[in-house]
Amino acid sequence: MKDDKITTPALSEVEGPERRGDSRIAQSVQTNDDGVKLKDLGTKVDTVIKSIHDIQEAVKDQKNSAALDIEKLEKQFEAQLTKFEEQIAELKKSKPQRKGELVGIEGYQVPHQGVIERGQFAGKKVSDVLFAYKLLKQAQALKELRGMKSLDLAPPSKELEQLVKAYTETGAGAGDELVPTEMEASLWEDFFTESRVLSQFEAIDMPSNPFESPLDFAESTFTKGTENTAPSSDDAATRKTTYTATELVNLKQWSYSLNETSIVAVLPALRRNLARGGRKFMDNFIMNADATNAATGNINLDDADPADTSYYLSDGQDGIRHLWLVDNTGQGVNAGGNALAIGHVTDMFKNLDEYGVDVENIRIFPGIRTYLKGLFSLPELVTIDKFGPNAVIRTGEVARLLGAPVIPTAAVGLTEADGKISDTPGNNTLGQISACHRDMWSVGFVRRLLIEMDVDISKRQFILVASFRIAVASFGTRSTAKHTAGIRNIAL
Repeated sequence: MKDDKITTPALSEVEGPERRGDSRIAQSVQTNDDGVKLKDLGTKVDTVIKSIHDIQEAVKDQKNSAALDIEKLEKQFEAQLTKFEEQIAELKKSKPQRKGELVGIEGYQVPHQGVIERGQFAGKKVSDVLFAYKLLKQAQALKELRGMKSLDLAPPSKELEQLVKAYTETGAGAGDELVPTEMEASLWEDFFTESRVLSQFEAIDMPSNPFESPLDFAESTFTKGTENTAPSSDDAATRKTTYTATELVNLKQWSYSLNETSIVAVLPALRRNLARGGRKFMDNFIMNADATNAATGNINLDDADPADTSYYLSDGQDGIRHLWLVDNTGQGVNAGGNALAIGHVTDMFKNLDEYGVDVENIRIFPGIRTYLKGLFSLPELVTIDKFGPNAVIRTGEVARLLGAPVIPTAAVGLTEADGKISDTPGNNTLGQISACHRDMWSVGFVRRLLIEMDVDISKRQFILVASFRIAVASFGTRSTAKHTAGIRNIAL
């Protein structure tokens, strides 16, 4: 059965002005903040909105919850959100780019190197061909170093050697990086564009690790001025936020048989795979980072000792869930094992104090199932089919609640009553929601995407290791912070 085909009794019966108006809404919005023309998306937007709407209605209308395959619908809902994000990323990349034009997200942009006009690689990006060349050269070096006579390796062709020399300033042997700068910028853009959590926050390059940033300024105080008299300092920069990066790593294996044609052919699939995995674990890290490495206490594995390779074991600050579940427990709302009610949501907003008033900059992150079986039942929720796809492209939101964007994410799973995840899956049956002010969190990178290569003789495979180093930091003293809150113990 295809992932995007949903088979529940409620789906075929879904009708109403919202569904009939999808196309009209999609066509009424012309552009978004990123300059993407929605009319260029055509029926793709309509199809995804309809699928999202149908899944929501299937859950809402199904009176017999025992007959509802919620796990299947949960996966299909996540797949539809991912598909939409990938469509937006592909649309952005499909626009023609001139040589020298900046590519990548703001702060990580590099000049586009252009497209090869003739020969075997005509129509291919220069960066893709450079990657194929560097991969072959590194494989060749490994073969010579290890004395591997059985290695089936075609060296770079004469045409490829000439192309590389023509498109690099310092000749064919220049550079030790396996990933050309343009490809890195493009991949990094995919990571950010397809992320639902990371894309909500400011990202910075860390010049060192750890990195102290004067993020935590005290409130600026203004006093009456007197001529020839210096004002008193408000000592705004006495507190700082420290970013400490955690490395996330992925390993891929390639066949011993390598040649430039096959490498260029599989690059699109490699990029998609890395982008999907990268954005998933960036989002997961921001939500779930927890430095507790002990037999009990980690919010992601409360009653067991996490494996030392667990992605959430932070070397620095903890993530969004940890702040209101552990650091400042007064920011949490206990739903008492009951169904979600609007009163729980308003209590969460009250806990956000002054930040809760700035609803445009509040982000609500429910788990997928909590969204489908909890938030979607609230009449106060305004869904995408009411306000159109523009906001989805801009912020990743699929609904609004009390004016704040709602961004469902698989990074928030089912938990126990205390909001932590048990080592026993059957104990994790309750929903959870996190909310925060987006200006009060930021993400740092001490190293962006790095791809390294080695060889495994026993498996007769090349090994490609992709890694980056990420840090998450919050504003203020965590034990008293009011900018982040949540709801736990929600019956689903």
